[in-house]
Amino acid sequence: MRDLRISLVANGNAGRATRRAGLARVIGSILSRPPNPHRVYDTRTLAELSAAAQQIQRDAPDILAIAGGDGTVHRTLTAVLTRREHSEHPPPPILIVPTGTMNLVATALGITRRDPVAFVQRVTEKVRRGEPLDVVHARPLEVSGTYGFLYGAALPVHLLQRYYAGGTVRGPVRALRVVLEALLDELLGLLPLRASHQLLTAPVRAAIRLPAGHAPPVIASDAYSGIMVGAIDSVGVGCRALPRAMESLDAFMVRATQLSFWGLCGNIIQLFGGQSLPRTFDAAVASCEIVYDAPTVTTIDGELRAPTLRDTIACGPLLSFITG
Repeated sequence: MRDLRISLVANGNAGRATRRAGLARVIGSILSRPPNPHRVYDTRTLAELSAAAQQIQRDAPDILAIAGGDGTVHRTLTAVLTRREHSEHPPPPILIVPTGTMNLVATALGITRRDPVAFVQRVTEKVRRGEPLDVVHARPLEVSGTYGFLYGAALPVHLLQRYYAGGTVRGPVRALRVVLEALLDELLGLLPLRASHQLLTAPVRAAIRLPAGHAPPVIASDAYSGIMVGAIDSVGVGCRALPRAMESLDAFMVRATQLSFWGLCGNIIQLFGGQSLPRTFDAAVASCEIVYDAPTVTTIDGELRAPTLRDTIACGPLLSFITG
């Protein structure tokens, strides 16, 4: 068996109330078996993750494994990459084991086609035999010093706020309920004496600044019902809302729309199919800046962020992700 050093960051809380609950511990038990000098970090708090990232920086492992969902990937990449900015060594290949509730990044990279346990067993068996691992390359977004694959404001934030307000139960059933509740709220908002107070498409005012050579958003107003920036094209349930996000390793996609809730419903086929939308600006760029008129809550990979007035977004480092 090759003497590859594997460091695993496992989120024991990942996939709670789903069939993936507890899988992070199973993955840890597989990767901690001798003879390889593996390290397993069960990180349940940001302090524990920070300590793990410091140790990983010192160890310089051959493979960095992450067991969890999109939030775990986002937090781990941020903790590890921010400590490697001045390192002479490139980041190690990354093994994402999708054990979370939301696994959009793993799906986009082609990892979720296999059962997580079978996937890890396949990789460790190839390591044992000294066979080359299958990899794909991708760049995360670098958003004001943090790293992730999907950034959003307005509609994405409003959806997540409703999603997380439903208690500890997570998953597709909860997501579907959020959509149905929003639809009912919008329908009631059509009544003469009933105004909707929780519009998913309540706009944010922002200026989107693109690099030289790119035309600015050709929309009359700077009030957007939804802003999304992505290094992956899918936002879940088969919706390719960012169809140009993976065209190049050196660019990501910016999409800003002024469509209302009913406008989005009327263009739902185009939205899911990755087509252009009316009253929507699209661009593939290597960097951008979004300046908000007022402190605005944004999201990265399903994690809600503190209100901000400005975010700078760029292509992060080129990373290798193990797919088999």
